[in-house]
Amino acid sequence: MLSERIDSLSKELEAGASELKSELEALKTVAAEMENKRVSAENIAQLGGKSFESLVKELGDKKEIELLSQIAGLDLGKEHRKLLKKNLHRLKSQGIHIPEKTESVMVTFSSKMASEWAMATPVVLMNGQQLVYYFFMSATLGSNFLISHTDPELGMLDFKNLRLGESPSRRIAERSALSREIPVPVVAIGKQHFFWLLDSAKDKTSNSKLKLEMDAALSKIRPSGQGPESPEHPVLKLLDPEKIRSNPGLGYQSDTLLEHAFFKHWDFGDEAVKACSTELDQASHSPLQLSEQQLLERMESVFEKHARSGLEKNRACIRSGLLENGYLLALGKESELAEIAVRVALDLEQKDLLPDLFKKIMIRSFPEAWKKMGAPSGPLIISAR
Repeated sequence: MLSERIDSLSKELEAGASELKSELEALKTVAAEMENKRVSAENIAQLGGKSFESLVKELGDKKEIELLSQIAGLDLGKEHRKLLKKNLHRLKSQGIHIPEKTESVMVTFSSKMASEWAMATPVVLMNGQQLVYYFFMSATLGSNFLISHTDPELGMLDFKNLRLGESPSRRIAERSALSREIPVPVVAIGKQHFFWLLDSAKDKTSNSKLKLEMDAALSKIRPSGQGPESPEHPVLKLLDPEKIRSNPGLGYQSDTLLEHAFFKHWDFGDEAVKACSTELDQASHSPLQLSEQQLLERMESVFEKHARSGLEKNRACIRSGLLENGYLLALGKESELAEIAVRVALDLEQKDLLPDLFKKIMIRSFPEAWKKMGAPSGPLIISAR
């Protein structure tokens, strides 16, 4: 099982999933350590869910009770602990004794880092804002939980370094919410992407205090001599922009993003929706005798007009959000949606082009229009939600 997982990660890495490199190296190291009855907490912390599941299943099959018991003593995340308990319960049900403590196995901790992980929310609003998290723990530095609220134009809106343990840190990340208290998913990211996000935010931040706090925190975890990376978004290296540009079908599928959790709360904001609502109301009460088809065409032109206006006011932020969400979709193996998001971002380079996604986002703000645009039965009085 462990060898199969190593083979699977190797193939994904060869296919371009560079973010899996550290996990693959950690899993190989753990496999080698098992032969010497040693397990590294630092490497265990770098394993994703599937890798950790493969490890505990193999240890269970080999009846490596001491190693399983020692891993159970580590500060594991919720999902990892759930998998471990399930495996230990299976062994206990077979009548296998599991000692509370063991002296025969040595668990080694890195002198620098015993546990380390990074997470980020997707961009769920068209202002491009994100919450970015990083947890690290070591014998010398203790537990540190970094939280940054970033904006693609203003940089860091806030930065905190909290002295929290791993469990409360995970709970905070998993309960993320941005504007209007909208709960958002949280995505595991690699250390390098965490650095890229904060370096990009720092370049645009005017608050010198926040920048100093960030530099002090990152100096503890950034390798010596490693500076900021290219300003180009990493998704443009992870995916193939030219291949995406050459596939026109991706552009026509832009509205498939609407129901995904990363995009289901995207809207143009109250001001834009109100302006659109006013013009729609005027159209529906026009003194001219409009046929149903003419009214439909008039409504579509109003939606397009205000969607275009909203896009122009936020083009840079929207493009940034599409690229970031495309990257997070790619990390989650949702490659088709990732390519569609990147395609829309690339299309925004053409000033006169309005991807269908944005007109649909504007229409979505009007529930009656959303239901009746396909076959309006008569004059439609529309009010914004």
